[in-house]
Amino acid sequence: MSVPFNRLPFVFFILTLGLSPKVQGQSVESTAEEWKHQLASRDDNENNAFRLIAAAMNKKDSAFVFSVLSLLDNTASRNHYFTTRLYCLKADQLSRLSFTNSKALVVQYFDKALTEAYRSSDDHLISFVCQLYARVMYDYQELAQSITYYLKAAEIEDKLNQKVTGPYFVWFRLGVALFHIREFQKSIYYIKKGLDRWTDTSASAQQFRISYLNTIGQDYHQLGLFDSALATYAKSNDIAMKTNDQGWLAINSSFLAQAYFQLKEYEKAKPLLVQSYRVTKDFDLNITANTLQWLSRIFLIEGKKDSASLVLREAFQLLGRSNSFPLQNREFTELAYLSMANTFRAMGNTDSFYRYFQLYSSLHDSLQYVVDHSSLEISQLRIVNENNYQTIQSLERQKKNQLLIRNLFITAVVLLSIIGLMYTNRQKIKYRHREEIAVKEKQAAQLEIASARQQLQLITESVLEKNNLVEKLSDQLQSQNLHADQYKMIDELSSLTILTEDEWSKFKTLFEKVYPGFFLRLKGKAPDITIAEQRTAALTRLHLTSKEMAAMLGISVDSVHKAKQRLRQRLDISTELNLEQSINSF
Repeated sequence: MSVPFNRLPFVFFILTLGLSPKVQGQSVESTAEEWKHQLASRDDNENNAFRLIAAAMNKKDSAFVFSVLSLLDNTASRNHYFTTRLYCLKADQLSRLSFTNSKALVVQYFDKALTEAYRSSDDHLISFVCQLYARVMYDYQELAQSITYYLKAAEIEDKLNQKVTGPYFVWFRLGVALFHIREFQKSIYYIKKGLDRWTDTSASAQQFRISYLNTIGQDYHQLGLFDSALATYAKSNDIAMKTNDQGWLAINSSFLAQAYFQLKEYEKAKPLLVQSYRVTKDFDLNITANTLQWLSRIFLIEGKKDSASLVLREAFQLLGRSNSFPLQNREFTELAYLSMANTFRAMGNTDSFYRYFQLYSSLHDSLQYVVDHSSLEISQLRIVNENNYQTIQSLERQKKNQLLIRNLFITAVVLLSIIGLMYTNRQKIKYRHREEIAVKEKQAAQLEIASARQQLQLITESVLEKNNLVEKLSDQLQSQNLHADQYKMIDELSSLTILTEDEWSKFKTLFEKVYPGFFLRLKGKAPDITIAEQRTAALTRLHLTSKEMAAMLGISVDSVHKAKQRLRQRLDISTELNLEQSINSF
């Protein structure tokens, strides 16, 4: 018997934003392009863009809507946010344009939207889909599904603890839906929870408050807490009086009368029912019919059986004409069947009594079946939904882990490649550096050898020149008659041609630079080779003649020949071989 929350337009959210969608004069293509980016946004936690787009579509004809949806559906670049909102948009528009024939497809779209939202792991997006899913399912009177997704949305909103808008309307709508499956205590809990935290005092918000307080009053009424019901209806009426809302004053009058009826205060109930009837008949057939049904009970108590029957017949006419809020209509029809059955019983019309009582029983059982199975269905749906959520989240975690491992592997490969390149480059630099050093060392060695060769050549030439000078002086002196002192001078000059130990040491050092390892190889061939033989070998390697060697060594040419002979024997060089060529091989 609740006044459904969707009596007030869902676009309340959009109106409170103070925004208006801008699609006038735009082509389908440009509109789709603009909406594509808005639907794909990751930062729109309130999903305001979606609400504006939905409101804009509600003003368009089906051709425009389906053209835009088709273009959006063919969008190549999309993410979880875009896909989720696109499915929601399809479901929302399909339920608007083809309500009676589209429920199965609408459910499919919402299920796909919810799956995409779960994959995003974004609680704001998941809550939004659950709220929209629940609202549309309520419109289809699918209470179990509606309550299931309102509960999911409420849990998420509580976890998010939003301070700006909060989950107020989730709690309100959940409370109203719970009323219809006769979970009255829970209905009171959620609606009060929303009202206690809702600070909006705008005219639209006050109209909602009137409605929700009325529902709480009905909850208390059904629980048999009539004093609490009267107090809550009075709170609802206070707001209606302040806002001069005559419609809600009339609706509350009907429910106040019902509470007074239960308290057997019929004199208070009757005028309230008459007042409600006069006002509500112009805008709410269901409420008017229910008001007449309760008025018929008072007429029956007063003994006015014909009046009771008359108002009941009018109530049935009104219920038959009403095409709004089917669940509420069925609940009021159930009460009307019971009242009519009691009226015919009071009249003594047994056949009519049984007929209407059977109608009442059948409808009562049907509604009770919905109530009994709703709780079980809600539990099952919540289990399935939670399993789906956990499964999808697990798959997404696995996918993210695989992606992370792949990225780590790629990063490792890249790092190793970089390290490898750096190491290779470093080795190349080192190798190049070593080559440069080797080249420089080689050049330095070559320069040193050249210098040594030059110095060796200079020493040799100096000795030879000195020898020639001594020979010339000796020849000149010997051609004259000399006294003892002059011979002594000749001997001193001759001694100058002898290669001294210091000169030999310097000569040997330079020679080693020109011919590295020469003396080592000689010793390797003849370990007991003498210094004199080494000198002979070195001068032979320089390609000096026996006379030049004799001059440098300060010995006679014959002595040089004998020295060469001893050297040949020492090195085991046969007489058939050329000594100089053999020495060159060392």
